[in-house]
Amino acid sequence: MLSTYLPGIISYNYYRMTILLIWSIGLVLTLRAIIEICQLNVPANKRFIAITIVILTSWFGAFFYTFYAKDRMHTWLKCTMITYH
Repeated sequence: MLSTYLPGIISYNYYRMTILLIWSIGLVLTLRAIIEICQLNVPANKRFIAITIVILTSWFGAFFYTFYAKDRMHTWLKCTMITYH
């Protein structure tokens, strides 16, 4: 009897692990974006707005920042970048 339910259980667990993996990647990218935005040399209110936009747009914001806006953020916020050597 259990063998008839086993494929469904395996499929469901695989689905849950895939969702957890995707969620974890999005969380890491969002945290990384927040840390990098905090390092910009801009007034706190501009940083707060940029961080809020990334968080509120969730996955799209994290991927947009990581793959497109990361190199352009300092230009958009009219700031100088802090570089660590």
